[in-house]
Amino acid sequence: QGIADNLNIVIGTWSEHETIKGQLDLFRRALYAPLVEKLGYEYREGESADDTQLRVVAVGGAAAAGDQGVLSELRARFNAYMDGDEAAIPADLLSTTFAQSVKHGGDKEYEAVLKLFEAGKSPSVHQASMFV
Repeated sequence: QGIADNLNIVIGTWSEHETIKGQLDLFRRALYAPLVEKLGYEYREGESADDTQLRVVAVGGAAAAGDQGVLSELRARFNAYMDGDEAAIPADLLSTTFAQSVKHGGDKEYEAVLKLFEAGKSPSVHQASMFV
Protein backbone atom coordinates (compact mmCIF):
# COMPACT_ATOMS: atom_id res chain seq x y z
CA GLN A 1 0.00 0.00 0.00
CA GLY A 2 2.84 2.40 0.84
CA ILE A 3 4.43 2.10 -2.60
CA ALA A 4 1.07 2.71 -4.27
CA ASP A 5 0.43 5.79 -2.14
CA ASN A 6 3.83 7.28 -2.92
CA LEU A 7 3.47 6.47 -6.61
CA ASN A 8 0.13 8.30 -6.59
CA ILE A 9 1.85 11.34 -5.07
CA VAL A 10 4.43 11.32 -7.88
CA ILE A 11 1.67 10.99 -10.47
CA GLY A 12 -0.25 13.85 -8.89
CA THR A 13 2.86 16.00 -9.06
CA TRP A 14 3.22 15.38 -12.81
CA SER A 15 -0.48 15.23 -13.70
CA GLU A 16 -0.33 18.36 -15.86
CA HIS A 17 2.53 17.01 -17.99
CA GLU A 18 0.88 14.54 -20.36
CA THR A 19 4.11 12.94 -21.59
CA ILE A 20 5.42 12.23 -18.12
CA LYS A 21 2.00 11.16 -16.83
CA GLY A 22 1.69 8.80 -19.80
CA GLN A 23 5.05 7.24 -18.97
CA LEU A 24 4.08 6.88 -15.32
CA ASP A 25 0.78 5.25 -16.34
CA LEU A 26 2.72 2.85 -18.55
CA PHE A 27 4.88 1.99 -15.53
CA ARG A 28 1.79 1.48 -13.35
CA ARG A 29 0.19 -0.81 -15.92
CA ALA A 30 3.40 -2.84 -16.11
CA LEU A 31 3.51 -3.01 -12.31
CA TYR A 32 -0.13 -3.77 -11.55
CA ALA A 33 -1.53 -5.73 -14.53
CA PRO A 34 0.56 -8.87 -13.83
CA LEU A 35 -0.58 -8.77 -10.21
CA VAL A 36 -4.22 -8.54 -11.28
CA GLU A 37 -3.68 -11.44 -13.66
CA LYS A 38 -2.11 -13.51 -10.88
CA LEU A 39 -4.60 -12.64 -8.13
CA GLY A 40 -7.77 -12.34 -10.23
CA TYR A 41 -10.87 -10.51 -9.10
CA GLU A 42 -12.44 -13.10 -6.80
CA TYR A 43 -11.47 -14.16 -3.31
CA ARG A 44 -9.98 -17.63 -3.03
CA GLU A 45 -10.73 -19.94 -0.15
CA GLY A 46 -8.01 -19.60 2.46
CA GLU A 47 -6.65 -16.44 0.88
CA SER A 48 -4.43 -14.32 3.10
CA ALA A 49 -5.40 -10.81 4.11
CA ASP A 50 -2.27 -9.59 2.31
CA ASP A 51 -3.46 -11.07 -1.00
CA THR A 52 -6.88 -9.50 -0.53
CA GLN A 53 -5.36 -6.08 0.12
CA LEU A 54 -2.88 -6.46 -2.74
CA ARG A 55 -5.74 -7.29 -5.12
CA VAL A 56 -7.54 -4.07 -4.20
CA VAL A 57 -4.38 -2.00 -4.71
CA ALA A 58 -3.47 -3.76 -7.98
CA VAL A 59 -6.94 -3.54 -9.53
CA GLY A 60 -7.29 0.09 -8.48
CA GLY A 61 -3.83 1.01 -9.73
CA ALA A 62 -4.21 -0.76 -13.06
CA ALA A 63 -7.63 0.80 -13.62
CA ALA A 64 -6.40 4.29 -12.69
CA ALA A 65 -3.52 3.83 -15.15
CA GLY A 66 -5.98 2.98 -17.92
CA ASP A 67 -5.30 -0.75 -18.32
CA GLN A 68 -7.94 -1.71 -20.88
CA GLY A 69 -8.18 -5.34 -19.75
CA VAL A 70 -8.92 -4.33 -16.17
CA LEU A 71 -11.31 -1.58 -17.23
CA SER A 72 -13.17 -4.02 -19.47
CA GLU A 73 -13.50 -6.53 -16.64
CA LEU A 74 -14.73 -3.88 -14.21
CA ARG A 75 -17.25 -2.64 -16.79
CA ALA A 76 -18.58 -6.17 -17.30
CA ARG A 77 -18.87 -6.70 -13.56
CA PHE A 78 -20.61 -3.34 -13.12
CA ASN A 79 -23.14 -4.22 -15.83
CA ALA A 80 -23.80 -7.62 -14.24
CA TYR A 81 -24.22 -5.94 -10.84
CA MET A 82 -26.68 -3.44 -12.25
CA ASP A 83 -28.59 -6.34 -13.86
CA GLY A 84 -29.12 -7.81 -10.40
CA ASP A 85 -26.05 -10.02 -9.83
CA GLU A 86 -24.82 -8.55 -6.56
CA ALA A 87 -22.09 -11.20 -6.35
CA ALA A 88 -20.50 -9.88 -9.57
CA ILE A 89 -18.37 -7.38 -7.64
CA PRO A 90 -16.46 -8.46 -4.53
CA ALA A 91 -17.08 -6.07 -1.64
CA ASP A 92 -13.51 -4.74 -1.58
CA LEU A 93 -13.73 -3.82 -5.27
CA LEU A 94 -17.06 -1.98 -5.13
CA SER A 95 -15.56 1.48 -4.80
CA THR A 96 -13.01 1.01 -7.60
CA THR A 97 -15.61 -0.58 -9.88
CA PHE A 98 -18.17 2.16 -9.31
CA ALA A 99 -15.62 4.96 -9.71
CA GLN A 100 -14.11 3.58 -12.90
CA SER A 101 -17.53 2.81 -14.38
CA VAL A 102 -18.61 6.41 -13.87
CA LYS A 103 -15.27 7.84 -15.01
CA HIS A 104 -15.22 5.84 -18.25
CA GLY A 105 -18.97 5.64 -18.73
CA GLY A 106 -21.62 8.24 -19.27
CA ASP A 107 -24.83 9.54 -17.79
CA LYS A 108 -26.26 6.02 -17.53
CA GLU A 109 -23.46 4.83 -15.23
CA TYR A 110 -23.54 8.01 -13.18
CA GLU A 111 -27.29 7.77 -12.67
CA ALA A 112 -27.02 4.09 -11.76
CA VAL A 113 -24.43 4.78 -9.06
CA LEU A 114 -26.44 7.75 -7.81
CA LYS A 115 -29.46 5.47 -7.42
CA LEU A 116 -27.32 2.96 -5.51
CA PHE A 117 -26.23 5.75 -3.18
CA GLU A 118 -29.78 6.95 -2.63
CA ALA A 119 -31.10 3.42 -2.07
CA GLY A 120 -28.39 2.63 0.46
CA LYS A 121 -28.95 -1.13 0.19
CA SER A 122 -26.03 -1.88 2.47
CA PRO A 123 -23.36 0.18 4.19
CA SER A 124 -20.63 -1.07 1.83
CA VAL A 125 -22.64 -0.19 -1.30
CA HIS A 126 -23.63 3.17 0.16
CA GLN A 127 -20.03 4.01 1.06
CA ALA A 128 -18.63 2.80 -2.30
CA SER A 129 -21.13 4.89 -4.24
CA MET A 130 -20.47 7.93 -2.06
CA PHE A 131 -16.88 8.43 -3.25
CA VAL A 132 -17.52 8.39 -6.99
